[in-house]
Amino acid sequence: HAAIELLHNGSLIVDDIEDAADERRGAPALHRTHGVPIALNTGNWMYFAGLKMLASLDIPVQTRANLVGTAVLRDQDACVAALQRDAIDTLMRCHHGQALDIATAIHAVHQADVEAMVRTSTTLKTGSLMGLALRLGARAATDNRSLVEAIGCFGEQVGIGLQMLDDVGCVLGTQRRHKAIEDLRSAAPTVAWVWTVEGLDELSFARLQRDARGVHEGHGDAHALLQAMMMRLEHTGKARVAAWLNRAFTELRALVGAHPAL
Repeated sequence: HAAIELLHNGSLIVDDIEDAADERRGAPALHRTHGVPIALNTGNWMYFAGLKMLASLDIPVQTRANLVGTAVLRDQDACVAALQRDAIDTLMRCHHGQALDIATAIHAVHQADVEAMVRTSTTLKTGSLMGLALRLGARAATDNRSLVEAIGCFGEQVGIGLQMLDDVGCVLGTQRRHKAIEDLRSAAPTVAWVWTVEGLDELSFARLQRDARGVHEGHGDAHALLQAMMMRLEHTGKARVAAWLNRAFTELRALVGAHPAL
């Protein structure tokens, strides 16, 4: 658990620096209170501390039967190495997703490409991290590769769903409205944009992009743009998130059965 927390919180520190965020979890972001150099060093340190912690885990010794029915001990070194590979692969994917996110302004994306671009970024930077959390626990608990893969894929889908909820919740809610404004000013390509532009005619999409560019450049009305997005999302946004999460549970249940953990 601690290793996952280190990797996750390290990514949040770096993410806040890259997004020029003011807040994290209701308090000033670390780079706002201690400066970018200290925050960046701390976030990077947490990546390596999490990886080092994985290397020193004491995996519970289990026995399993080999093909001829003889009990054999689990290879702890191989399990630890697999955990580290999972973490390193995930950190690489997260950085790829973050690069796509911060290098792309929503007003520069063609309408036909918005969904694919946001889905790819969300899967890489958020889905993969949640998938890692579940995959690490599954790999530490069992040598069943199919089960580990199924649980990891489930975690990735849940991670995407949580990002959907975060993006849409910022627009529709009141307590985190400032985060939605922050996303608009940074021109972040969020799930809220995917569902806002879905089905729009070419002229309406062009107008939204014009308004988004104005907000990003500092001369547009962020609150008016947010209101327009709210009108597009208020009747379907949360229901679509719920449907996504329900589908993730249904697919896992089809693979593992009616396990009590579900």
